[in-house]
Amino acid sequence: MHTLYHYIHCPFCLRVRMAFGFFKKPFKSIVLDYSEEKTPIDLSGAKMLPIVSFPDGKIINESLDIIKLISEDECLFVGVTNEQLVEINKLLENISKFLHPLAMPAWLKTPEFNAESRSYFLAKKEKKRGPFIKLISDEYKLKSDLNKFLNKISIPENFYGGKDPNILDIMLASHLYGIYCLIDFYVPKIIH
Repeated sequence: MHTLYHYIHCPFCLRVRMAFGFFKKPFKSIVLDYSEEKTPIDLSGAKMLPIVSFPDGKIINESLDIIKLISEDECLFVGVTNEQLVEINKLLENISKFLHPLAMPAWLKTPEFNAESRSYFLAKKEKKRGPFIKLISDEYKLKSDLNKFLNKISIPENFYGGKDPNILDIMLASHLYGIYCLIDFYVPKIIH
């Protein structure tokens, strides 16, 4: 059986969980505290999740490589061009820019975090995002900016590849999923 080491709120971890579900492949889920460094470093040499331990002993810690290995005939990647991957990654960066300042403080209130992992997460993320207390005080403006951004992006009505989902859909959905942790935020219909 595959073993997936992951965080709850990590979009890269979520995309791997979504792929396992899409292919109906059983896996053992091991949720790590954000402050846990030993397990990922022992497994892959880096504190980077998700990590999948495959039944044959292979260990991989890059989400798209993991999905390619569990993808039957790499069907999620059929017809997807490098240009589309570059384009979707730019969109994901923009989503993160607007969503994460709101979502990260909200995530700290979830059961994934204990006192140690909360402190660790704050120390790491405040370097990039600024003090969370400032993000919380700017919540109204940040929600307004996120709403404007979401209403401007163009998302296909069904799937990027036409009638069937592909890796682009999983990548996008795993990043947008973080919106649902926000309190008092209306998710635009096209995004939902």
